[in-house]
Amino acid sequence: MQSEPGNLKLRVAMLAPDLPGTERHVGDGAAEADGAPGRPTAKTGRFRSWRLRLIVAACVLAAIYGSRGLLLTACVWPLQTSHSEAEFNHVVVIGGDRCFLRAAQMGRDRRLRYLIATWQPGRLVRRGLIPSRSDIAWRHLIKHGVDETDITTLPATANSTDHLMRILGQQLADNRNMRIAVLCDAFHTRRLQTIVDRNLAADHANRIAIVGLKNRHYAPNNWWQSKLGLLAVFHSYIDLYFAVAPANNAQWKESDPTDISRSVVR
Repeated sequence: MQSEPGNLKLRVAMLAPDLPGTERHVGDGAAEADGAPGRPTAKTGRFRSWRLRLIVAACVLAAIYGSRGLLLTACVWPLQTSHSEAEFNHVVVIGGDRCFLRAAQMGRDRRLRYLIATWQPGRLVRRGLIPSRSDIAWRHLIKHGVDETDITTLPATANSTDHLMRILGQQLADNRNMRIAVLCDAFHTRRLQTIVDRNLAADHANRIAIVGLKNRHYAPNNWWQSKLGLLAVFHSYIDLYFAVAPANNAQWKESDPTDISRSVVR
């Protein structure tokens, strides 16, 4: 038991903790109180910790929101390659916004030859329901002022973009003075450059310039503001994946109805 002076000292300290000479000591039997004024409790510490975390999270979200334009613009950087400045005297149109008009405009200042790829006809083309891609290219180039004598159809029929690049590689091997510009959408330049590097030798690949055409409806710095831009980026990433995937060596080929009928008869 504590002595009477010790008990009196404890009572005085509890009633007037700020008076000099009334400090509580463990040795005197004064226990620490959880809610003592001037000392942070465990509950107060947890509150301060969560408040600090919320402040940090708010700052991070504000920084992301403020730089959202730069971040979304960076999302399409993997889809694009730098524009090649190599000289070219032949043009092949793969796609892009107003691609045939721009191809024709390239030939107004200098003499260019236009190579039209012959693609394997699809089911609707074979039935005569829609024109072939080569017929469409011929029609649009002539419409935009290209002379028919400057248009040449490639001899082989391509069934894929990889096959088309191999056909162009054969043309480059036969003509050492040939330099080809391949026109495509700006978001497909990385994909086409990957296909060119995979199918052609280095000396032939260096003679092909991938020219990305900008779209009038969206750009790399605002593609997320339109539905067309969102769909273009989505499809471009899908196409890029299949271009770089290891299983891409086995190209998809449309089935022939005659082959199906033969298998049914068997």
